[in-house]
This record gives sequence, structure tokens and C-alpha cells, in this order.
Amino acid sequence: MAQQESSDKIPYAYLQTRIEKGKDAFGKLMKEVVKSGVCCACSACVAACDVLDWVDNEPKLVGKCSGCGICYNQCPRTKTVPQDLIGSFQAAYVAKTKVPDVKGQDGGTVTTLLLYLLEKKLVDGAVVTKHDDSWRAKPAFVTTREDILTASGSLYVHSQTVRALFKALKEGNHAVAFVGTPCNIDAVDKMQKSPYGMILYNLRANVVKIGLFCMDSFSPETLYGFFERDGLSLKDVGKMNISSGKFNIFTKQGEKVKEYKIAQLNRYKSSSCNFCTDLTSESADVSVGSVGSPDGYNTILCRTTLGQLIVEDAAAHGYLEIKPLEHDGLEALLKLARMKKVSQYTVNVRTQYVFTTPETPGETTVPRTVLETSKLPKTPFLARKLKLKNVKLASKGMSVKFSLENESGYTMEGLDIRISLSIDVFEKIAWRTSVAELYPYESMMFDYPLGVPEDQLATLEILIDVRTTTDNLLTEKISIKKLMEEEAAEREAKEKKKAEAKTKEQKP
Repeated sequence: MAQQESSDKIPYAYLQTRIEKGKDAFGKLMKEVVKSGVCCACSACVAACDVLDWVDNEPKLVGKCSGCGICYNQCPRTKTVPQDLIGSFQAAYVAKTKVPDVKGQDGGTVTTLLLYLLEKKLVDGAVVTKHDDSWRAKPAFVTTREDILTASGSLYVHSQTVRALFKALKEGNHAVAFVGTPCNIDAVDKMQKSPYGMILYNLRANVVKIGLFCMDSFSPETLYGFFERDGLSLKDVGKMNISSGKFNIFTKQGEKVKEYKIAQLNRYKSSSCNFCTDLTSESADVSVGSVGSPDGYNTILCRTTLGQLIVEDAAAHGYLEIKPLEHDGLEALLKLARMKKVSQYTVNVRTQYVFTTPETPGETTVPRTVLETSKLPKTPFLARKLKLKNVKLASKGMSVKFSLENESGYTMEGLDIRISLSIDVFEKIAWRTSVAELYPYESMMFDYPLGVPEDQLATLEILIDVRTTTDNLLTEKISIKKLMEEEAAEREAKEKKKAEAKTKEQKP
């Protein structure tokens, strides 16, 4: 949400996004394929579904959508099966190291696999990425246990590891473990398999590809410049990691000193990442990451027979603890992979910035009677299916987030949405927008700024009115006082639970 610029102008950043509600519904097809401009007009969706018709060169819903997903799953543009999202794999595990010296990211799996390969003399060495005091990437070919342990941990910038690999091969090393992000793994894989590949014709070169999960990589010049402007000395940093949508920075003593939301750092990511759709290093022998596994573990995808043998033999020799990846973990991985896959169609996110001025000085405010939706006479069918959900305070109590969800199975057309602020039943500021179509099982999300001093928050209500040209679909009030009470109760419950857990730990 935009910063407030002056007392007489309230910036209102209205984020309107559409999200599927756990269903492969027609709305998801419209958002990701038709409205993004990649529909190839093959009519597969219409051919497969009785409630779709082909109108004005695009699919049109002419009946009730059940959210069955038939239309979405027939489309040649969508990615729906696991192989399309994370590539082929023979086995999937969660793992953590059993080597006491390893203190890597999450489960320490990559470092442990390298130690196993080196100590069992299966490779001559490994290509890894180290960093200097300024956290610039330093690709290196390492051949000792100490160097492998030193290189553990994550670095979220590009590294020219392929150059280090070729240098190692030219020096006479014939078996090399190569650790890299999806783009670097793709480069090595192409060199191995392409008729023009440089590694293909070096018959004695055997490269084991260990790929890392990667959502984005950052430009060190811009990212580290931002850190330094924010008062962070990179020479004092001991570790960086990304967890739960946060970029965390720790001192060399292990103390967290900075935390940034990933969205806050998007401007510093590498431009090439806008075109990458590979989350899990699909061309690797073994892919490793943290998505889908519990804290302290890594997710492993064994993609080739060689990769599976390496992982399972490392476990058999006491280097790794492994167990099968559970269904929930795989679903979490598929969900994130899907977000990256569809980004090739939906690179641009629509955001509207609306500036609403307060009432004109001297203008009289008038009370406005608002009936709850449940009390309106002869409520239309669609009104019963438009739901106000996920209401919560945000921005330290200075805004309210909520969503309006279409649970009807039909497309809601021509919506006129009016959101206003009320103090002691007097309406102060109103904001309006129109939405041409809200598809089945989709939602619109709002972040509405309150724009009043903190001591007045408890007197506020937000009035939400949604209607079409013929029907009133929803009229609701959000009481800020009630939200504050619920937030306080939730905070008290958490503190009580935390105190009980602490007491339980102290008992002998």
C-alpha cells in the first residue's frame, strides 16, 4: 500500500487479484490462459464441457460451473500433472544429514552428498560456490572435506560454476560432482546431451548433477547495495536464508539481524528470472531444496537411476537419514512449482492506485442506513453466494484486509463495488470500482486504509456494498472495534500457550 503523502489526500492502493479456491475452475482457465493472451483457440475446453460455448472467439460459461477442472486440464497451455510441474523423478525423500560436522542450510543434504561422493572416491572433486567477505559468488572446484564444509550454506546470486567445471575437466579430473541452480544445471545437461555439446565429446568426463531448488536469484550489485543503504555491513554477515517468504540475514554468531519480505526485494532480482519456469532443477540427477519438507530437513527428488543410487547408498552408509516424501509435502512443492510455471503467462500483475480525497471543507456528512445482507428482503440467489471472508487488521492496525469470494458456480457480471468508511454512523469517505466479471470460485482481495489517528480506530466501521444493475448482492459492515478485540484475544491465547509450553519444559 502506498505511503500517505499529505493530510488532505489519502492514497489507496487497491490490490485486486483473482485466486482459485482449490479448484481447477473455469475462472482459473480465463485468468491464466484466455485473459493473459495465450489462448490458441483450439476449443478443447468447450469440446470437453457441456456448460461452455465458443462466443466471440473465446470460451463462454453458459451454465453452472462445478469446478470439476475438465476445461482447465484439457487446455494445451496449462501445467497440471506433477511431471509438467517438477519434471520426472524416480523417488522422492525428505532427508537430513547424520554427519556432525555439517551445518548447512536446512538438512545439510547437499554438503553431505558431496562428502559421501568424495570420501567413497566416486568423484575427484566437486564444483561449488563459495563467497568472499562481500558475499560475491566465487565458484570453485574443491577436493577436500574441509573445503566442502567451508562452502556449505546458501547464496542467492548467480555463480559462474560452469566455467569452474570446465577448468576442472581440462586439468584431468574425470568424475566431478556439480552443484548448481536450474539454469546452470540446464547448461551442463545441454553440454552432455546436445550433438554440439562440449562434454558429450569428452568421453571420459562423468558429471553428477546436483540441482538446487530456486525461485529467484538476485543481482548482487543492487541487492547488496540496498542492504548497505539499510545499515547492514556485509562483512559482519554469517548466513543468509529464505524461509516462509522472508529473506533472513544472520550475524557470524547466528543472531538474526535483518528480515525482509521477498516481495520487497523483487526489484533486485535478476532479469533472467522473469523468464525461468524451472523451480526444481528438472535436468539434474538429484534435486534438493527445502520446499515440502519439515524444518531441519530437505526435500530430495531422485531423477535418474544414478541419482537414486547415490542418495540411497549415502543413507545406507550412515551419511543421511531419509524417509519417503509425504503427500502434503509433495502438494506444497507442486503448488510453488505451479506458481513459477504459470508466470510465463502472467508476468505482469495488475495493480490499481486510487487516490481518494476527503470530503470538501464545509460539506455536510449524512448518516447512511445500511442493512446487513442477511436482513435484505428477497435476497437474490447470487447474493447468497458472494461471501465476505478473511477479514483482518493489517499494517499495525492502519488498514483492513478482506476478500469477496464467488461461491455460486456462475460468473458474476457487471459488479459495482462501493467501500466506505463510517464514524459513528456518519459516512466519511467512499471509494468505488467496477468489475466486469468475477468467475466461479474466484475472489477479489482488498487492502483498505483507515487513514485516521489510532485513538479513533475503535469508532470506525467499513461499509461494503456490491450490486449489479438489477440486484443487491452484498451489503456488510466490518466493525474495527470487534477486529481489535479478536486480535487482542488471539494474542492473549498465543501468549498463554507459550507460557504453558515454557512451564512444561521447566518441569523435571
